[in-house]
This record gives sequence, structure tokens and C-alpha cells, in this order.
Amino acid sequence: MEKFIELQEEIFTFFCQEKPVEATYLGIKGYDTTLGTFEHKDIEIFNQKRVEFLNKLAEIEPEKLALNMSIDYELLKNKLEGDLEFCLKSKPLYRNAVHYPEICMYGIYFLTLRNSLQPQEKTLAIVERLKQIPSALKAARENLMVGENIPEIWTKMGIETSEGGVAFLSHLIENELKTEIPEQLKSELKTSVYLATEAIKSYKVFLEKELLPRSTGNFALGKDLFDYLLKRNFHLPYDTEKILEIGWELFNETEHLLEETAKLIDPNKSWKQIISEINLDTLPHDKLLEFYREELNKLKQFLLEQNLITLPTGEFLDVIDTPEFERNKVPYAAYIPPPPFGRDKRGFFWVTPGDENRPGQNKYLGVMVAAHEGYPGHHLQYAVT
Repeated sequence: MEKFIELQEEIFTFFCQEKPVEATYLGIKGYDTTLGTFEHKDIEIFNQKRVEFLNKLAEIEPEKLALNMSIDYELLKNKLEGDLEFCLKSKPLYRNAVHYPEICMYGIYFLTLRNSLQPQEKTLAIVERLKQIPSALKAARENLMVGENIPEIWTKMGIETSEGGVAFLSHLIENELKTEIPEQLKSELKTSVYLATEAIKSYKVFLEKELLPRSTGNFALGKDLFDYLLKRNFHLPYDTEKILEIGWELFNETEHLLEETAKLIDPNKSWKQIISEINLDTLPHDKLLEFYREELNKLKQFLLEQNLITLPTGEFLDVIDTPEFERNKVPYAAYIPPPPFGRDKRGFFWVTPGDENRPGQNKYLGVMVAAHEGYPGHHLQYAVT
């Protein structure tokens, strides 16, 4: 049992070292000053480490472990096997142009959200990560240049994410950090922001001019790898055929319910006609944050008044604009939970600002999104656990 506990800690540390930005997201201290490494030799080392950990796990007899540890054993084993197979077969770091600017921006963004760091410690961590963005994107270019079967959609998304990253960094000091910056670090921070911005601009040009013309690949995993990941990463007893069967059952059931509900609303109209009319009732672009704050407060108060929930001390859901680098993937709203390994109980409800290039957010859908992401949805679940 002790051998497994030690190995478990070793593997967990490995996960944090490989993906330090995820460690920040989870609230694990000790990894906030690095973005991780993306050079080819390091990718190979990480995969070899997975093989070594799997060999060590094979030396342990899970049936002799306590029940909770035997579950941890299976989770770790499946995680290592799933990640290894995905890295070797799909080769995401050699094909996915979105990954790199996204990691760079999240590496900064998560630090701005967390209040567990003192201003000087936070600013130093942000500066260190900003300094690493040029080298991270240099490794990205080298990996993508030797990549094969690169999907056009991923490269286009990489261009959009890079553009959003430049916009995000342009107001990092004024908006995100506000008054938190120690005076002695302001100059170094400004320089680091400038160099990181130039690196992202250069990466965007590389994607547009060099990578996009040869991005003619397919993003689909293929049946074999998809089936493998269903079992390893998602612990499901289904294969692709069964998933498709379940999907069609739910589709047909939902369509039947829509037809029956439409008859109750207006027997002379189809459900599609009614939905089209409802979709016309949209929220003003400049009222989105206000709308979601009001709806979330109504939901929270209702649950409290009905004595349906008990909220932990310090729980709070902050409604804020979606950061620019994620707006191409979040058309309406999303949620960032409190860090599970931290004491902070604040969650963040993203609202993507509207503009003339996208349809307005539907009022009724907005109410459902507030309940789904906020109360009694994801935020309540994460804040309580």
C-alpha cells in the first residue's frame, strides 16, 4: 500500500510538471512560474515517463489495495494509457495550432483570477510566464512544421485564438491586474507584455502564411482510437456504435417531446416555427452582464428561500466578460470553477459580449444557461464539493 501511495504522488507530480498551467487552474502551488516545455525531446521524455509509470503500476497487485486505492489505481492506469495512446496516435502537439496560444493565454489568465497569491508573487509569476511565451511559440512552430494531417479548422482557430490573445494582453495591465502591480515590477511587466505580444503576432503570421496552406488534414480520431479513449479516459462500456445508437434514441425522444409541447403552445404551428419565433426575442448586447447577474441572483435566492441548498462560506459567482482569446470558442457563456485544491470558493461565469457579427443571445436560453452553469448547476456543485 505504501508503495502505491508513493507512486501515486510521483505520478501526480509528473502531471503537474508536464502541464503546470493545469496545476494553476486546479489551485496546486509550486508551478505558477512556468508554462511547461513543448520541445520535441521533452515530448518524447514525457511519453517515456508514462511507459515507466505503467510498468511500475504493473508491479502492484490492485486486488490487495483498499477499495478507494484500487479505484485510484484504475483511474491512474487508464489516464496514463489513454494519454499515451492519444499522444502517439493523434500527435496533437504536431497538429493542433490552437493548443499553444491557448496554453500561453490561460497561463496568464488563471493567475489573474486567483486571489491566493500576494500582489508581488502574482506579478512575478505572470512576468515569468510572459517571458516564456516567445520560446513556447518557437517550439510550436518547429513542431507544427514537421506535423502531418493538420486540420484546416484547427489552424484557423489558432489564428483566431492568437488574435484574441493579442487583444487580451493589450489591456492586461490596465484591466486584469488593476492596482495589484507593485511599482518596482511595472517596467519589467510592460516589457514582458510587449515581447509576448510580438511573439503571438509573429505566430499568427506563421499560421496564416505557412501552416494554413498545407492544413488539409482531418481532425477525426478514427473509430479505433475513439473506442479506446471511451474505455480509458471516460471509463465507459460503450463503443462508437452504441454511442451513436444512444444518441439517435435521445434525438428521436427529444423531437417527439418538442412536437407534443408545440401542440400545447399552438396547435397550428410546428415546434420549429415556435423555436424560430422565440429566437427573435434576444437580449441587447450592452445588457448581457446585467441580465445574467440578475438571473443568477434570482436562482440563488429561490434555492435559499426554499431551503434547498446550504452554501459554503466565501462562495461567490462573479459574472465577467469572456476573455478575448476564448470568444471564438464560447459564443454565449461558460463557467470557470473554483480551484479544487485551493480555498477560494469563487467561480467565474463568462459572458461573451455581443456584436453585429453574431446573433443576439436568446432570453429564454439565457435563463437555462444561468441555471445550468450557476445555480443549481455547475457552480453550486463545485463550490460545495
